[in-house]
Amino acid sequence: MHRPTQFGLTWWGQQWLQALSHIDYDNRLPRGRRYAQQGAVRNLAVDGPTVRARVQGSRPQPYTVAIDVPALTAAEATRLVDAIAADPALIARLLNRELDPRVLELAAALGIAIFPSQWRDLPMHCSCPDWAVPCKHLAAVIYVLSREIDVDPFRVFSMRGINLLAALKGRGIAIKGATSAALLPTVADVLVERDVPDLSEGGQHGLPPTIDNAPLDFTVLPDLQGKLTRVLAAAPPFYAAGDFRDVLERICRQAARSAQQWLDGASGQAAPQAPGLLHPADRPRLEIEADYTVRVTGVASIETLPALLEALDVVEPRQLADLQPEWSALEDLRLLALHLIARGAVIPQVFALPDGQTVLRWLPARLEPAVGTLLQRIAADLPDGLLKPRDGRRRRALSRTAQATALCSFMLDRFVRRSVPPVPNGDALHALFGSIGRARFEGLGESTIPSSLQAWLARLHLVRQRHLPILVLEDVSIEVADFELAIAVETKNETLSAPVPLATVLQRREWSKERFHILQTIAILADFHPPLHDYVRQGAQHPLRLPAAELPGFLTDVLPVVRLLGLRAQVPKGLEHALRPQLSMRIKAKAPDHTAYFNMADCLRFEWSVALGDHTLSRSEFETLVASAAGMVRHKGQYVLLDPEALARLRAQLERPPTLNDAEVLQTALAGDYAGAPVALDAKARKLIRQLLEAGDVEVPDGIQATLRPYQTRGYAWLYRNARAGLGCVIADDMGLGKTLQVIAAVQRLKDEGALAEGKVLVVVPTGLLTNWQKEIARFAPDLTVGVFHGARRELTADRPDILLTTYGVVRTQHAVLQGLSWHLLVVDEAQNIKTPAAAQTKAVKALQASAFIAMSGTPVENRLSEYWSIMDFACRGYLGS
Repeated sequence: MHRPTQFGLTWWGQQWLQALSHIDYDNRLPRGRRYAQQGAVRNLAVDGPTVRARVQGSRPQPYTVAIDVPALTAAEATRLVDAIAADPALIARLLNRELDPRVLELAAALGIAIFPSQWRDLPMHCSCPDWAVPCKHLAAVIYVLSREIDVDPFRVFSMRGINLLAALKGRGIAIKGATSAALLPTVADVLVERDVPDLSEGGQHGLPPTIDNAPLDFTVLPDLQGKLTRVLAAAPPFYAAGDFRDVLERICRQAARSAQQWLDGASGQAAPQAPGLLHPADRPRLEIEADYTVRVTGVASIETLPALLEALDVVEPRQLADLQPEWSALEDLRLLALHLIARGAVIPQVFALPDGQTVLRWLPARLEPAVGTLLQRIAADLPDGLLKPRDGRRRRALSRTAQATALCSFMLDRFVRRSVPPVPNGDALHALFGSIGRARFEGLGESTIPSSLQAWLARLHLVRQRHLPILVLEDVSIEVADFELAIAVETKNETLSAPVPLATVLQRREWSKERFHILQTIAILADFHPPLHDYVRQGAQHPLRLPAAELPGFLTDVLPVVRLLGLRAQVPKGLEHALRPQLSMRIKAKAPDHTAYFNMADCLRFEWSVALGDHTLSRSEFETLVASAAGMVRHKGQYVLLDPEALARLRAQLERPPTLNDAEVLQTALAGDYAGAPVALDAKARKLIRQLLEAGDVEVPDGIQATLRPYQTRGYAWLYRNARAGLGCVIADDMGLGKTLQVIAAVQRLKDEGALAEGKVLVVVPTGLLTNWQKEIARFAPDLTVGVFHGARRELTADRPDILLTTYGVVRTQHAVLQGLSWHLLVVDEAQNIKTPAAAQTKAVKALQASAFIAMSGTPVENRLSEYWSIMDFACRGYLGS
């Protein structure tokens, strides 16, 4: 094992070390600590209050050390145990291998010293010739004892002569299966899955085999990478070289990267060779031995699990149809395992073998519903008897769910261990989590590591328990958003039974056998919401008051963790989707709604406001609402979350709001939201937007000397509406379908409505199309006046024609002249000529100023999409503000 570098990792371990706090005999304390770190303490034996050890010093022969911890008197022990027995919350934390600081308060109130306050409280002796007591050898043993106490807080009591669990049992508090050593489950325990519904046909909770052939959808798996490890307690005491939570998270991330590479087909490893060709008649059967090894039968060329999995690696999906259904099931589980690892949806579990070894296996994180659903679907189609445990000559049947879980675990173990670097020699803990997966904890101070490790991982396995707590949050105030928090208990797979109040569980005799298992889970929840400790301590008689000011922290910090652990919470409807104040605006029309022609961007004005769901408030209205509120407030029957930091940001935005131009205001009005928050439009503004967006006929101007086809009429109406509103658009009909006619018709209507009185139309075309445009305008709209700009300033007279034609080349060379003019409408024909953003021609055209834009191209957008990104950016810049 990695040599411990720290001592007193827990507060109770530090309390033990305070016996050494005032010793400084010739630097003996640091030397004793160094002895402990170097492993000089050997043959440590702790038998209640008696401690014996041998310490290797500078001489060849180790020194003998003896420490006797004074036992409490019978009367003191009785009073202390009575006080502990009256505190179920304290007992629950002890079962999680944590010592509640309240034990010191209880002991102090009784006048009992649990921990030695100085070294003189401990009779001790060392065979070394050093005159000082304690010498460095004794100090080394005391340091090592602190590690033992860190990992097993029951030693605090046993070293004072109290067998706490036996004493509690004598007071009628029976804790099923509990020992100070917290025995690990066996192979049989972890395989049976007693609390999981049997998916075999005919079972009470059975599911029929799936009848559809739809492929498994692994995209439903959420990304849990880093989330599951974060719910574990930080700096567990069984690891003294740092925070083992970081070690576990690093292992999970390494495995996730490797799994994703496998899924992407880029593992960087040569594909293994199958032991032999699989025969269509091969029907693999797996038997788990008592030592958790697997024997494979039914396949002539394969006898071991590694060989079976290597064969599965190289089976092509198309080959599965020619093989027995067992192979398809195994392949589904293999893919599930890879996706689970890649998404961080795996959890470790430890158990013990008959020979004393500790084994770690990886499991699907069934506390996430999507994981359980996928596993159940595979389990429902699992061939009968694919996996069986073997105990001597006996074979026992497993449910389909148990088989699927175990098989998936084999796949997970294989992929995770492949991704973890080799284990340093002698490091049992890293060997367990690393490439070996098995370890013996036989070194000094290691005996309690497996049970401490199991207690640490228990948070990830709560869903396996039969009885689970539920958090119940109720709104108890009509005027303010104050809540009460209570705990009830539900029984798994009894969905028709109402949850039982925790007070009933604590009082009724029928719950005596399950009571402290339930309290163990609640003690874990209390780590995330400490007031629950007092709630349990008071017998759960009265709900916890949760003021509105504390509610945001509960919703954002506590509730997600509870659900991540696989537990349920009942909260008032709407609370989980509480509104959050957001910067928004109120938009009003500032032009008469009867105007025949208008530029939409010029018709709207706005004021900044605060959005609460579908409602908006002025700043003064909002400040009135939150003036005397904190955390949570109600508004129009909905909950509003008032996070202090978010409120500060919102107020800063209201003080210095963003600057929006007319086009951005129009964009906001059309979208109906600002940065995800809804905006409010008055009646006139809604009418203007509706006029723009609603489909309908637009009469063709009398001045158009042509009959427009139905699609041309629709196109003309669309161009006209956009131009009238000051928007840009792209028309990309095929050549010969009359794009030019539709544009000319839109210009004619704009002129008829007086829109060209203040600004004219500039049309930019390739040189070869200049004459064609002149002919088309003269043919279809003789009332429109036309001119051509060749580059001479005198051609830009004050009374310009309705339409001024020019070419791309002229725009490029005379951009300085044209940029100084403002146009009502800019039309760009063959707009693919501005597809290259960096080209001088493109920059010159995009620099022209106009109220509305039309880009024309003779090829459908879907055929030349790459060219249209630049064109659309140009055409829509009046709308997007780009």
